Amino acid sequence: MTRCAISWSAGKDSWLALMRCREQGLDVATFVTMCDADGTSKSHALPADLVDAQVRALGGTPVSVRVPQGEYTARFDACLCELAASGHTHMIFGDIDLQAHRDWLAPACERAGLVALFPLWGEPRDALARELVARGASARVVCVDTR
Repeated sequence: MTRCAISWSAGKDSWLALMRCREQGLDVATFVTMCDADGTSKSHALPADLVDAQVRALGGTPVSVRVPQGEYTARFDACLCELAASGHTHMIFGDIDLQAHRDWLAPACERAGLVALFPLWGEPRDALARELVARGASARVVCVDTR
C-alpha cells in the first residue's frame, strides 16, 4: 500500500487534496504542519491545539515541525527524510498554481526519496471552490491579499 503524508496547512486546499487522495485509495494518515517557533502554523497562524484537533477529527496523526528563524529548509528537509525512513513513499501538497513553490517542493521530496503529489495542480480556482461547496465544506477566511 502507498503510505502518504500530507503537507497540512489546515486550509481548504489541503482538505480537498486529502479527500481526493483518500478517494483514490491512498493511505494518508500523517499530517505535517510547519510551525513558527511558538507552535502556531506558518500557513494560517493557527494555534497548535486547533490544528491537532482538526487532524485527529480527520483520522490522522499530527506532526508539527517547529521552525526557528532561518531554518525552514533544513527543518523541512529533515522532516521529509524522517518520513521516508518511517516507510512513507509519497508527500501530498494542496498547491494549485504557484510554480516556484512546486519547483522547490518536488526536488526536496525527490532528495528524501519521496514522490511529490499535487492533486489540485493546474485546476481553475473557481472550479475548486465549487467542488468544495458541493462537498459540503466550509472555510473561514484568515488572510486576504488586498492587492
